[in-house]
Order: sequence, then C-alpha cells, then structure tokens
Amino acid sequence: MRALLKILCLVAVFTVSSCNKDNVVNPDRALLKTKYWYVTVNDTKPFKTTNYQYDNYRRLERINHYVRDSDTMLVYELFEYNPDNENVNKYTHHYANDSLGWLLNDSTHYIYENGKLIEEVIYFPVPNAYQVSYQYEFDNLMIKRKYRYDNHQFVHCILYEYENGVCIKETRFSDRELNVIDDYT
Repeated sequence: MRALLKILCLVAVFTVSSCNKDNVVNPDRALLKTKYWYVTVNDTKPFKTTNYQYDNYRRLERINHYVRDSDTMLVYELFEYNPDNENVNKYTHHYANDSLGWLLNDSTHYIYENGKLIEEVIYFPVPNAYQVSYQYEFDNLMIKRKYRYDNHQFVHCILYEYENGVCIKETRFSDRELNVIDDYT
C-alpha cells in the first residue's frame, strides 16, 4: 500500500512539474498581428489575410493585405503620426501589375483639434479629394459626420443621437434628402 502511495505521489509530482502554462498576455498590452478572412464559417482556408505591424511606440505602422494565406500582397497601408501620437496621414498602395508595380491608391490626411478628429481629407490620384468632417457636442460625443468633395459638393451626412452616452439613432441624408434612419432602441 505504501509503495502504491509513493508511486501515485511521484506520478502527481511528475504531472504537475511537466505542465506548461502559456504566458498570459495582458489584454491592455495585446496587439493584433494577423487577421484571417473567411467566406463562410465552414471554410478551412481564408480568402484574405491581413497582417498588422507596429512601431516601437506600439502605434500601427503598416497593414499588409494578402491573397488567401499566401505571400502575394495586393494592398498595403502606411501610417504617419504627429508628436501627439495622432495619426495624421495614411497612404494606401495597390499592386497594379508587373510593369507598373505599386501605385498610390489614395492618401488620407487627418486634422485634429484639442485631441479630437475633426476632419479627414482623402486624396485620390485624379485631381479630386473627398472630405469628411466631424462635429462634437455635449459630452464629447460625435453628433454629425459630413461628407463632401473638394468642390464643396455635398455628398451625404450622418446625424447621431445619444441617450446616456450610447448611440441610439443614426439619420443619413444624401443630396439634401433623407436617406435612412437606423433606430437602435
């Protein structure tokens, strides 16, 4: 009986000592590295893979978009920051073909006021820009997002309504007429 007890103790000690606990990552410090995109939940291979890269300050520096899970990159995005760690520029490049190589698809410039994003201007290779402006009120909640082209032509606008800090309604206007109302209550 004593021998059996010794054997059980040795097995228990060996089992506990051979356990390998994974390093627990602090969720506040975790960074997304790779995202796999599937068409359906039953697919075993992704149709697209996205890879995220960060600088030494843990800021998003580059996003690479690949075909399936291969090394064939279709699009990449580069990010620039100001001394306040605000993302001020994003450049999107796509692969055209072997003779043209990589082309600038668009660039986005972000404008901040008192740490809040108030405007983003998207420049396309053709002489046209798309501008998005943000308006905040009350408890620093965004209440209006307005889209227009560089010729100041109105494209569309979204008004947000909040209750207790939660967005309860989005109203979309386009060409100065009501388009859609999303009521979340």
